[in-house]
Amino acid sequence: MTDHNIHSPVISNVVHRRLASVDPAETIHVVDYEVEHPRAIAVFSHGFFVPGFESNRMFVVAARAFQTAGIRAVLFDYRGSGYSDGSFIDVRLGQLQDDLRQVYNAYRSQSTPTVVVGQSLGSGLAALTAAELPDLAGLVLWGFSAHNYERYTRQYLRDASSEVVYQGNGFPVTQAFVNDFRTQDPMDAVAEVHRPVLFVHGTADDKASIELPREAVARRSAPSRLVEIPGGTHGFKAQPDELARAIDVSIEWVLNDPAISGTPQRRPAI
Repeated sequence: MTDHNIHSPVISNVVHRRLASVDPAETIHVVDYEVEHPRAIAVFSHGFFVPGFESNRMFVVAARAFQTAGIRAVLFDYRGSGYSDGSFIDVRLGQLQDDLRQVYNAYRSQSTPTVVVGQSLGSGLAALTAAELPDLAGLVLWGFSAHNYERYTRQYLRDASSEVVYQGNGFPVTQAFVNDFRTQDPMDAVAEVHRPVLFVHGTADDKASIELPREAVARRSAPSRLVEIPGGTHGFKAQPDELARAIDVSIEWVLNDPAISGTPQRRPAI
């Protein structure tokens, strides 16, 4: 297993950019792990309550590994998160989908396989938006988040009479945002994604049960693969070996699954 150490030497060809949002008054913060001749391009879609580098900076670890393997990695902050514009309390589901489309369309390539890597809510957003992403080669969904209306109502809306419920971490969750999931369930969306999907999920995930990706695979007719990480938690916090496994299987799938690249590509020696 590859040692993806967060304290590895800093790679110089990492560029920060501001990308225009659908809202002309706002911009999206993007971090581009550039590769001169990429074998693939991966746009990373982060989860709830975290910035674009994800919990415990797991997307930074992953992006460095992807870049070393010859895959251009693009991280970004959804509006209201990290260094992007907007306010978290005003965010609606459709706006987050707009952000993903904007970033994806800015970096996709017709000649290079382009995938979206999502974690937690970011995986659900990837599933919901996939049908609107031109030239999408496939999805890599970590900690797949679905049935969000029921789960988020239970987890975050302790006071059903309040329009806004502040969480212990200080973030506000609005009734309006949760209600958006009444008619948009990532489980229904991923079942209709006609591109290949790799699910990577910890068996000890207490935020998004392992049963979610199992259900998704059972409902899909397009190529699907589920890799279960024994003992893995949500985001693989304090689990460097499990995170390394998730990164390794994702890179191998992007580079070597014929449905993604057409022809398997050798991963460069590290």
